[in-house]
Amino acid sequence: MNIDNRRLRQIYVPVIPSPNGVKNEFFYAVPGASKYVLSDYGRLYKRSDRGNYVKIRIKYRPELYDEAYLIQFDEKTTPEYISVRKLLARVFYPNLSGIYLYNPKFNPFSDARWNIYDLHVLRCREDLVEAFYAKIEHREPGYDDSFKTCIFTNRAGSLESFRKKITRTKFNIECRATNEKVKQLFPQYQDTTGDSAIWESPDLFGQWYIENYYDYPGKLEIDKDILGYGESNRYELGLIALVPNYINKIFIKSKSELGYGIVEREKADGGKCYIISGSTFKFNGSAPKGVCCDTYIEALQTARKMKADYLRRIVAKERSDGYMPNHILEAIEKWANRCELGLIKIWEPSEDTLRKMGII
Repeated sequence: MNIDNRRLRQIYVPVIPSPNGVKNEFFYAVPGASKYVLSDYGRLYKRSDRGNYVKIRIKYRPELYDEAYLIQFDEKTTPEYISVRKLLARVFYPNLSGIYLYNPKFNPFSDARWNIYDLHVLRCREDLVEAFYAKIEHREPGYDDSFKTCIFTNRAGSLESFRKKITRTKFNIECRATNEKVKQLFPQYQDTTGDSAIWESPDLFGQWYIENYYDYPGKLEIDKDILGYGESNRYELGLIALVPNYINKIFIKSKSELGYGIVEREKADGGKCYIISGSTFKFNGSAPKGVCCDTYIEALQTARKMKADYLRRIVAKERSDGYMPNHILEAIEKWANRCELGLIKIWEPSEDTLRKMGII
């Protein structure tokens, strides 16, 4: 079964040790029980008034013929027992009704015996009968393999400890915003600031990260410029975004003196011309033709348009691929529109250059 992590409510829980041999354990809100989180390994925790999480003991309940948790649902006046398999179904398969979660490898002594990855999703009486006979006959059940495990999509942490990654990313943000040695080594962060809540809160940034993560066929990095349209040099939760590396490299201050990679050349008759290389705006294996302009103002206007079209080609490709969130793509489209009007300050030539070239 494919489980889209965006359709669940994942909760960042920073300090709970995982079961033995488990690299990543992910926690999710329990619908209708606002103080509880359930992990993908079937472990239930309750958040205390102090903000820490207390593990709820699992118990076998004869009246349920199953292991169960005692849980206080918001709409109930008293706690009640609910079987672990029903709780797992409620959290991870909220859109499926009448299913029975079955583990053919159930080990009553394992702390991870209720992990969601070992549970078969039985949808009807025929599936239950098939699972029963397969157990007796020591064979694999005949129902479709897609119902014998689950795969999460759009979730961080498949290759490394996601908590370590979040902690490392948070530390890097703090260093860029506050560490003078880092600012000296990397001048692009000289004027960078940040909201201290990002690195001081134990779970604020972690929750932001898991809510904003998305599957992408490449490395995702923190960007602080796109959502602020180049007018903010600050790490804030409302201004940062996860983007692929190649996009992150685009939205930085231009190092081109004339802007947009424009190069001044001398013509054979001693006059000047201004070259805009098409390779500057190469994307996805194709590039526009280079342009030669007789005046700098013409070159500047042309280069702005070429850069804007470059951004629009990126948006069209990424939107077609379907990985990047729409609010980031919409922000890049606004960059393109502003770029064409000469409103992106970090890409525009300096006032000294504009004065020197007779523009102002």
